[in-house]
Amino acid sequence: MRYRPFGNNGFDVSEIGFGANTISGRGTYGYVDEADGVAAVRRARELGITLFDTAEGYSEGRSEEVLGKVLGNDPNVVVCTKVGGYAGPIEGPARIRRSAEQSLRRLRRDAIDIYLLHNPPDDQIASAELQAELTRLKDEGKVRAFGVSVPHRDEPRLLSLVVAHPAYTAVELSLNLLDQANVPVLPRLRQAGLGVIARMPLASGLLGGKYGPGATFPPGDARDGSLLKADQIARDLAKMPELQRRAEADGLSLVHAALAWVLGHAAVSSAVAGAKRPWQVESNAAASGIALSEAFRRHAATLA
Repeated sequence: MRYRPFGNNGFDVSEIGFGANTISGRGTYGYVDEADGVAAVRRARELGITLFDTAEGYSEGRSEEVLGKVLGNDPNVVVCTKVGGYAGPIEGPARIRRSAEQSLRRLRRDAIDIYLLHNPPDDQIASAELQAELTRLKDEGKVRAFGVSVPHRDEPRLLSLVVAHPAYTAVELSLNLLDQANVPVLPRLRQAGLGVIARMPLASGLLGGKYGPGATFPPGDARDGSLLKADQIARDLAKMPELQRRAEADGLSLVHAALAWVLGHAAVSSAVAGAKRPWQVESNAAASGIALSEAFRRHAATLA
């Protein structure tokens, strides 16, 4: 496993991170037995993964609880969690403090390494009041770095708004072969010294090599059309055969090519890929250090 600086925050993270959206109970992509989630987290640590990405709203706090059970206060891991999002709106500074303290208890940690506002509206990103409360939590040693996980809408503009407020030193954004909208903003984020977490590097699993044109998803899975748009999923799935062919021409699986493409952007500190089971963690971790051919990169550029 290779490691990268988390911007100018003074600590490093594994370039492949662990996305803990669904590691216990009902999540965005279906149900996961907690024993499988525990095994996946343990395997991640064995393979040198140090960045674990969660949120208070993932499985109603159970994701944080599982990470706390397995990782505890391990000083060699970096845990990113979020306030707001699925757990409800951020009404003000008191909500941030209350949620931070609850997350610390569930995570069994002395400090939250990276604390993010989860899908906040513009006015909350710009709020001096919220930034001041986050700064107080950092000064008290309860948070090491804080920033914003920008919503899945108009992301380049929202990222520019984050950069305009230098109190933020971390950001989470969407980035994958099928969603390249944020690529032009990445150099600015790097110049600002922000730690950058790339979420959905496998496009909600569509780049996992398992699905092709016409694939369907069970009810309760975000890809069944209830959360992610069915027409967009269909367009994305139509691109899979050619991507698969070009990855194989490089001697790579599609998973490894997709993760390597994300990590090919120097601004990215870590690509957090979800995993429900240990074998998926092993596959993700093996993408660390892979270099893509110029032919693959040229084809990737045509998908933007």
